[in-house]
Amino acid sequence: MMLTFLGDCVVGSERTRLLVEALKSPSGDNLRTTLTVAKPKGRLARGDADTIAQGLTTYEQLQLLLTLTDRELSGLIDRLTWDNEIKVPPAEMRQPDMPRVFMGLQLSSLGVRPARTSSVMLLHHLILDAYTRQGSLTDLDWRLRKPPDTSTRDALMEYLRRVKPPAAIDTLVLSRSPSE
Repeated sequence: MMLTFLGDCVVGSERTRLLVEALKSPSGDNLRTTLTVAKPKGRLARGDADTIAQGLTTYEQLQLLLTLTDRELSGLIDRLTWDNEIKVPPAEMRQPDMPRVFMGLQLSSLGVRPARTSSVMLLHHLILDAYTRQGSLTDLDWRLRKPPDTSTRDALMEYLRRVKPPAAIDTLVLSRSPSE
């Protein structure tokens, strides 16, 4: 989750600034040790935080940052956002370019937060994906009693609006044999 978030939402000079702060944090010694092991011939790990961060490629910065815990990274990003060193306009919401039904992170002018996800949308996605992978969309259409002029996606959503999730799982998932 953090890999996609950092890769898509904290880029360029913001990622460099994040690494500088990480190197100055209590975890900085561990980052320097990791860097020494990864680049034993380089003397980069002995420099100041700005020099180290500037001397790494964006990929190396990302890899080094990912050795921190999610909690440490979130705290650093929050602090940099509050200090306006990571500038996110109030109307902007950054999030990775991935399906919205999956749990992820968002970055706003207030810092990092877990992205809200709809359990119904997640169930919709998982059921539709399972039937699609099995090549059984006609079976799903039959179970939904889909009218001919309605898409499978719309019929499934309408079904999930009418039926409680346990009943939908029982009818659409558990009632299928393993070979289906």
